[in-house]
Amino acid sequence: MKLFNYSIIILLFFVSIKSYCNVNYNNDETLINVDSVDFSEIFTEITDDSGENEHKVSSVKIDSRKQLLNHKVDSILNRYNLNYTKYSISVFSINSNSYYIEKNADEFLKPASVTKLLTTYSLLKLLPDTTILRTYLYTEDSDLSDGIINGNLFVRGVGDPTIELSDLDNLTEKLISLGIKKIEGKIIGDGNLYDKIGNRFYYSGDADEVEPVAPISALSLNDDKITVFVNTKVNGNNPKIQITPNSNHFIINNNTKLLASTKRRSGRLYSHSKLNDNGTQSVYLSGKIYKNSSYGVQDFNLNPPLSFASSLKQRLISNGIIVLGTIETIKTNVKIEYSKLNPVAEIGTPLMEIIDDMNKNSVNYVAENLYNMVGSLAQKDSVTTLSARKLEDSLMRNLAKNSTQLKKEIGEFKVYDGSGLSRRNKFSSRMICELLHDVSESNFFNSFINSLSVCGTDGTLLKRMKQTNAQMNLKAKTGTHRDVSGLAGYVNDLDGNTYAFCFFFNGPSVGTYKMIENELGQVIADFTVTRNEKQEISKDNNEK
Repeated sequence: MKLFNYSIIILLFFVSIKSYCNVNYNNDETLINVDSVDFSEIFTEITDDSGENEHKVSSVKIDSRKQLLNHKVDSILNRYNLNYTKYSISVFSINSNSYYIEKNADEFLKPASVTKLLTTYSLLKLLPDTTILRTYLYTEDSDLSDGIINGNLFVRGVGDPTIELSDLDNLTEKLISLGIKKIEGKIIGDGNLYDKIGNRFYYSGDADEVEPVAPISALSLNDDKITVFVNTKVNGNNPKIQITPNSNHFIINNNTKLLASTKRRSGRLYSHSKLNDNGTQSVYLSGKIYKNSSYGVQDFNLNPPLSFASSLKQRLISNGIIVLGTIETIKTNVKIEYSKLNPVAEIGTPLMEIIDDMNKNSVNYVAENLYNMVGSLAQKDSVTTLSARKLEDSLMRNLAKNSTQLKKEIGEFKVYDGSGLSRRNKFSSRMICELLHDVSESNFFNSFINSLSVCGTDGTLLKRMKQTNAQMNLKAKTGTHRDVSGLAGYVNDLDGNTYAFCFFFNGPSVGTYKMIENELGQVIADFTVTRNEKQEISKDNNEK
């Protein structure tokens, strides 16, 4: 009897299954390939008797991507104690032209070195990304056939912050190739493309100096730094002192205390400098040093144009060219009509090589040079950095015209330098995303994005997010102060969509903020829409 009952039950089960499968069975388009069915999705659906799960799947619409990504971002932020942290987070989809994430997007915070993105953006609005910065030597003499320059040799600075001593050798070789054997005039350095302020701490108006930066000049050499070497191994009580770059305008004052050599010797060499009224630089050495040792210390070059002229003169003389005149610089506000002079030699550096170094390695000295270049080109004020500030304010207000929210808050935007060392700078994550969006539609987009550090590959992101989908994918500029962390750039998700993003954190836990940034970057790089979600999105698109 039991066997008969079981048979009836089994028979009824198969009849019901056959009846279910026969619905529209004659329509070939509804035939099911069992191998293609994701049973995990079916089980998820049928194990929820309340029907709530079915409702959730069917409610996935076009903005499901935003909802899903917001959920993932919220889950990251909720895991951390951010009670004493101000943050601003924005993620903008380049493909759909819309914001996916907006967390305090309009709060203006300290951006640190993310400021360099604005410096880059401003400069590439003024100069083509194919620009080469050419530093020329000029002379009044139009006839060099006799091998003599009858007059002065001018060095015109154009703001290239990468010139090294080897470049002076290059200039010297070019003069030798022209047959030049004698210069009867002076060697004159012209750094007047920028004003004479040059001190970042001064022109930023900061209350505290986060990091000293070498003086900024349109004509610079060796990062506008000098290195003093002291060797006590050679002359007993008279140490040998050398300075690089070698220049007669440096005056060494040795106040070190020389001690007898000991097995546990260490010693320490210190240096500070003063610029004299005649343009020379007094370098004062102090500290305890020991015999049979060598020491080195760096200091800033306080008069870069004069140092350049002096170092070039030394190179020329050491290569057999007679220089009868002295060295000097162009006085403030004196303009030389170079179009009327004869260019005799040049060196050049591609602009993007300089920008790449600044962004990938976050070089503050280079950033301040380029910031001054922006101001010089903009010509919005006689003070170079104030001119740059006015231009960047204008550019950001122009971007704000495309964003109702940014337009309301743009008055809070502040910028006082090009590197981001200034704590007075104030950016919002939305502002940076608007900037990055505008870059994505520009003719310099490829150059801009290639200047950024590549996650897990180079620059300041070399060791971050390795062995994740962000590696070699996420490209960004980092920012760090003792109470600031920032990350802004571009990243692609697994569906091939590109996002501009910006994360700002201001507070006491910079290490934690870096971890959060890594997680946020990875969650975007990992992001994809499941098959069911894609079907619902496609369905919604078709209905529209």
